[in-house]
Amino acid sequence: MIRPETASPIEFTSVADIAYKRIRSWILGSELRPGGRVTIRSLAEWLGTSTTPVREALKRLQAENLIVSISRREFAVMKLSHDQVEEIFQIRLRLEQLAAEWAIQRVSIDSVEHLEGLLREMEQPTVTPQQWRVLNRHFHGDFYALSDSEYLVDLIESAWERTEAYLAIYSVNVGSFSEANEQHRSILESIRLRDLSGLQEKIHKHMLYTCAAVCSALS
Repeated sequence: MIRPETASPIEFTSVADIAYKRIRSWILGSELRPGGRVTIRSLAEWLGTSTTPVREALKRLQAENLIVSISRREFAVMKLSHDQVEEIFQIRLRLEQLAAEWAIQRVSIDSVEHLEGLLREMEQPTVTPQQWRVLNRHFHGDFYALSDSEYLVDLIESAWERTEAYLAIYSVNVGSFSEANEQHRSILESIRLRDLSGLQEKIHKHMLYTCAAVCSALS
């Protein structure tokens, strides 16, 4: 029998999937803060569901090292030490410099204009911390996606998410994004010029700055 051209798998989203995505967004957005404790019962009440899908969601989150089990009924959001944060940023630096090396070979006028547009949005005085954080991730992620390496991008995304909650705290409490935006503007200029050496140096500087910001959020 010939497979129909329009045949495709049926997508099904379970309650556990929805619970997982919701709780995960609370953790990465720092609505559930690092080190904070939460019970399965309270999560079920907030989500308006039974405890069963919440337990399934928490198993997935625990496998991603976003939460740790305190007891059968209570979990805590993973909290990193300063040493762990610095280690993650060392890993990020190596991965992102490699991605930059591969991506800069595929930079086009359109991709530069896309990054320019994101940066202009980040520089708007009315941008909210949450909007800025999303745009910031797109600015870096969309450039690294030009590396054309799904494996490398996945590794970078995984490392990013280890510190995402702290970046959320930083973005809410920082007085101004001007320093970070200036560094992004400088990075974009090196991308525009296809200056790999200058880009690698600026990524290093930006990583040190971001690491210090995340460490300050730990306090």
